[in-house]
Amino acid sequence: MTSPDFSDSLTWLEQAKTYLEKNQYIDALNCIHQGLALTPRNADAWLQCGNVLQKLGFYGEAITANHNAQRLFGSPEAKLKMIPLESLLAKAQGQSEDQPTQVNPGSPAVSSLSGQDFDFWQKRALACTKAKDYDAALAAYDKVLAFKDHHAQAWYQRGLILFHLQRYQDAIASFDQALDRQPDFYQAWNNRASILIQLGNVKEAIHSYEQALRWTDKQLWQAWDDLGMAMLHLQGVDAGIAIWNQGIDALWCDADDYALGCGSLHQRKGDFQAQQAWQDPSPTKMWKVAKLSYLRALDLLDFQTFPQHHLAIWQSLLQVRFHLQETAAVHSMLLEGAIKLQTIKQDVNLSPEQDRQLEDQFAGFQQMQVDWLVQQNQLKEAILWAERCKDRTLGYWRSGPDYDPIQHQYTDLQPLLNPQRAVIYWHLSPAHLYTFILKPNQDPVLFCAHSLEPEADNPGNLDAALIDQHFCLQLWQKNWDKAQHLSQKNHESALGLGADFWLKGQGIQLLTQLKEILAIESLCQDTLSGIQELILVLPGQWRHLPMTALFPEQISITLLPSLHIGLNLLKAKSSPQDHLLTIVPPNGSEDEKDNNLTELEALAIARSYQQHIQLGGLQLTQKTVLAALKVSAGSIHFTGVTATDRSTVPAPAWVLADGHRLTLEDLFELNWQSYATVCLSGGPQNLKPLPGFIPDLETCLLSLGVQHVLKSLWEVNHCSRIMLMTQVHHLLHQNGNPVHALRQAQHWLRNLTYRNAIQWWITVGNTLALDSSQATTLQRIEAELQFAAQEVGQDVCPFSHPWYWVGFTISGNFPEMLVWNEA
Repeated sequence: MTSPDFSDSLTWLEQAKTYLEKNQYIDALNCIHQGLALTPRNADAWLQCGNVLQKLGFYGEAITANHNAQRLFGSPEAKLKMIPLESLLAKAQGQSEDQPTQVNPGSPAVSSLSGQDFDFWQKRALACTKAKDYDAALAAYDKVLAFKDHHAQAWYQRGLILFHLQRYQDAIASFDQALDRQPDFYQAWNNRASILIQLGNVKEAIHSYEQALRWTDKQLWQAWDDLGMAMLHLQGVDAGIAIWNQGIDALWCDADDYALGCGSLHQRKGDFQAQQAWQDPSPTKMWKVAKLSYLRALDLLDFQTFPQHHLAIWQSLLQVRFHLQETAAVHSMLLEGAIKLQTIKQDVNLSPEQDRQLEDQFAGFQQMQVDWLVQQNQLKEAILWAERCKDRTLGYWRSGPDYDPIQHQYTDLQPLLNPQRAVIYWHLSPAHLYTFILKPNQDPVLFCAHSLEPEADNPGNLDAALIDQHFCLQLWQKNWDKAQHLSQKNHESALGLGADFWLKGQGIQLLTQLKEILAIESLCQDTLSGIQELILVLPGQWRHLPMTALFPEQISITLLPSLHIGLNLLKAKSSPQDHLLTIVPPNGSEDEKDNNLTELEALAIARSYQQHIQLGGLQLTQKTVLAALKVSAGSIHFTGVTATDRSTVPAPAWVLADGHRLTLEDLFELNWQSYATVCLSGGPQNLKPLPGFIPDLETCLLSLGVQHVLKSLWEVNHCSRIMLMTQVHHLLHQNGNPVHALRQAQHWLRNLTYRNAIQWWITVGNTLALDSSQATTLQRIEAELQFAAQEVGQDVCPFSHPWYWVGFTISGNFPEMLVWNEA
């Protein structure tokens, strides 16, 4: 716009108000910018500025502007925090006013009330909420209610903020205040019920859902949906389905959201009818019932109006038709589903992160293509398609949606095999689990324990066995995830996250169940007879599980994210260098002895190498680590933890010092061809698995050329980790075979007696140059072992429990005997 030649700020502000009345927010912000340039300490101008910034979607800057106004109202001489209004104007002019700019919001503290009015605090609360600064939003709503205690909407919004802060009882109390002032506030009833469900108070939640339906004349379909779930948990699936049927009958067909509501209730019915079919010895009837529910949902939620919702139901229906063995329909739906997915991606302006999430949400179409090929007895093609899916996931992350997966032939996989070496390739789809066995110069074999029984000649019996196995695996996975979640939630052990889960026996019990579900004993005795080395290719959902623990100790095992990566590693032919780079971040503990453990680990490992560089301490920044990685070679040992990066996409990262991290993007920018082995001994900071569309650290490193990646699946904050890692590097230096080095080191640790462990630490203490603090930690370790040995005996093996060693896994190929290059 052409700026008027006004000479004072008040005129500019009056002009801004005119533009605000016309919803011309960019012009209004320009006027405010001109006015603040003349009088930067004008509180009214800053208040108006905050209002406009909020309208434009700059929520973090809106909070800052309101904060400036608040401080100036209290003290005209208050220090201000300036906002780059010129750059914000440039951003705003590059977008439509109904598409707010996404910013990284700030979180200024809320100071005391200084005479501001209700409107000021209400706008501030809204801006803080949109910026996800929930503490500031809560404080602002408290100020709003100080002006208008009778304001039901403010009480309700305050309850939502408390929910985000996970203060559930306080959230319910706030909803109750809203309902005291407005009993027909159905949103408050519905959200109150949802929180009560989380707290386990199902009966009271049901009452709240019924109130929400009462005040909406039974037209709130979300309440019908949630009420059905509550009744299902209280009285079983039939009770939940009865509620959803009531909701379908009660909703008015001429309502604007009838199709969405009624379609969603049909979909919910189909989901639980399909679950019932899994558990039914004669499931065909229930599969057909689920199919009917999904078809009705698809009729209501058409692709043109509800594309993603429609495709999610389509994917569920596809699973049901697999189990009904409707082969022609399955093939047709697979093709049409792929076309619909591409249509969504082309028609919607998606960010790269949203595109990846969409790929992950509908990965079932690609995975069930493998199922269809298996049903056609095309096992080679099924494995190659599964490989294509894995390659696409990683390539998509590195190169974007235009990445074209590499096409292999089955014969290309033979270099990974030999007469003593086989591949177990597990493929997990929404409908089936398949176990493929690959041996040299043979067609792949589809393994199922049921297939070893005499009556297995009937394909229907084999399919029923695979379905039963898949259902048992789903139940097992839920139990594992629940136990891990509770272990992390109630984490008290100083030994590391999840230690109690293992040391109290729960982990061993669940692993034993998984071994039975996968029929590992039958697999080893019959199909893998004579095999000494195994390559395991795991589904993404299993990459946090200690799968090697399921197999006999005499079999050497390595993991590969995909066979394609294994083939690429065969081409590298890099020999290990006698160089070691250790990266030792401070572990964040206030206890000095905890940091000393990782320093002792690095020093003990370094004894095996001719050349050694160690990075550590507070100078361990992203910049210093990247610089070292560019010039070093050989082996890397990282003692720190890995964590989920704090960006919009939860990718894994190395945790360094003082908030610094090394992210996947950083790793992709480096040349890793000179590194033979990377050890990540610290374990993850969080036991929650990554989403399937995000590659883990070892997959990335292997794809970039690192020959082997050794990692810990959980934290082991114990001296046993130092012993295991030191022995691994010692054996690696002797024979150059990381796979055998880890296996032998694990065997050594689990059979080590107190007597030998004490002597090991004495030897280490005599050969390392330690400072006084490190020496004190080493003496403490020796004293603790001595005391324990006196209690139970010198010949007891203190580290025989799997928690100490089974979580350490290795990924990469089986190398031949290598000669160390001491250049």
